Amino acid sequence: MDIIISEWMGYILLYESMLPTVLVARDRWLAPGGLLLPSACHLCVSASTHDRLAFWKDVYGFSMHQMADACRKEASVEVVPAASLISGSCVVKDLDLTSIQEQELDFNVDFQLPIELDGDVACLVVHFDTLFGLSAAGGTDSSFSTCCTTTPTHWKQTALYLKRPRAARAGDVLTGTLSLVRAKEYRRGYDISVSHRLNDGEIAWQLFHLI
Repeated sequence: MDIIISEWMGYILLYESMLPTVLVARDRWLAPGGLLLPSACHLCVSASTHDRLAFWKDVYGFSMHQMADACRKEASVEVVPAASLISGSCVVKDLDLTSIQEQELDFNVDFQLPIELDGDVACLVVHFDTLFGLSAAGGTDSSFSTCCTTTPTHWKQTALYLKRPRAARAGDVLTGTLSLVRAKEYRRGYDISVSHRLNDGEIAWQLFHLI
């Protein structure tokens, strides 16, 4: 086979675990030098002041903060306002689809986000970029992004709401580790864990589910 085209991308790129099937098809049937489209993806993270869960602090005069606490255990798929970003995007995982192996779809990666604007980091925002490498076949390379600053797609972004927002100022650096592992009880879902610290401050850790 000279070309395989598949729209396998899910929320936070890997949700639904459709990529392993594409990799099987690649290894079995794609001819040497054939095209696999998309050919690569980048998973990215950024810092945001967006806090949709603040609604629960005052619901018609009632504090329902326990609801917000429960929601912080789930990764939230939503459109995050571009104006809420206070850092640039950091690429945390490059997926070269021509060579990546199935076991590499569970991973643990570090990130570093220089803060560009003052604000409370309420959530980490994860998006992905998708690349179509056609230049090797005489075509034109193209790509699209699910970033907050681009036209919204049905993939939206994935917001990871922090238990305690971090007050940050321009020039600070938010560092941490992002882990994506397929959920044991539902292999199409993912368990997402994040550790993070601002400058040399306390390290916080949080687990999210996307099932």
